[in-house]
Amino acid sequence: MTPQRSPRQRPLLLLAVLLALVAPFFVPIAPDLQQHAVISPLGDRVHVAIFFVLTLVLHRTGPLRGRIWRVMAACLALGAVTEVVQIAAGRSASVFDWLQDVQGITLASCWLWWRQSSRRIGPVLAAVAILASIAWPLRQFPATAREALATQAQFPVLCDFESENAGLLWNDHLGSTVQRVPRADGGHALRIDHHGPERWPGTASRRLAWNWTGHDTLLVDVRLVEPAPDSLRVTVWLEDKRSGHDIDYAMRGFHIGHGWTTLRVPLNDLRTDRRERPLALRTVQAVSLFLIRREEGPMSLLVDNLRLVPRG
Repeated sequence: MTPQRSPRQRPLLLLAVLLALVAPFFVPIAPDLQQHAVISPLGDRVHVAIFFVLTLVLHRTGPLRGRIWRVMAACLALGAVTEVVQIAAGRSASVFDWLQDVQGITLASCWLWWRQSSRRIGPVLAAVAILASIAWPLRQFPATAREALATQAQFPVLCDFESENAGLLWNDHLGSTVQRVPRADGGHALRIDHHGPERWPGTASRRLAWNWTGHDTLLVDVRLVEPAPDSLRVTVWLEDKRSGHDIDYAMRGFHIGHGWTTLRVPLNDLRTDRRERPLALRTVQAVSLFLIRREEGPMSLLVDNLRLVPRG
């Protein structure tokens, strides 16, 4: 016979299960894993699995047993609280992570709905929609992961845009379009085009190698395509792991013209804008280039050969 648990044991067991499920959110993640081309994008999806299981556990046992709406509310609140509290463990709060919690909670609720409903088409359609929302952001994951691994293998060259899928590592900013294009003098470059009124259009990447230890200069080749005036101001913007998105960045500004020129960003004396601290070269997680608009009209910039110069 299977031994029956006493009423005193059940709350303790439930608490142990909850702690086991929530504990991963408070474990510091090594920088190399955070930056890894495969582990990093897939690791975030752990939120979906954990809150899927958590919803089922709370629905099956404990004071909320069988009360699906209260279970969902409790899980949503727990996900939000977890995002805030984990800051104390060196992790960061993220709305995106909480939305993945919501996906896991809703997916588990669809399963429970399917089991209890005589009309099963509703929960099936809802579950398919949720699974599609999980899979859609990963549609380019295989190509992006291969490109990121290949780019990291050629370090200290960060990106030279010679690979066909190099553009996948770069995102547009404020409505810009980015595409890999051939250079007139051979090879390829990244072209940034912008036709809107925004003042800081450009491009950014969070998928490059980010351990810059032992290097003292970042080099970037750029050429202005439009507008017609002789020069335009361009900013190279760097963020490390401590920065937080757009909060405590380091940057250098340059005036560029219509001929190819190499921007030199010295790293040793670089300080962040808000806290005036040295940029942490061990964890440079974002590289951005922004054009500073001076007047109306289209703007276009070519970017190529981002590379680091070893110290000494």
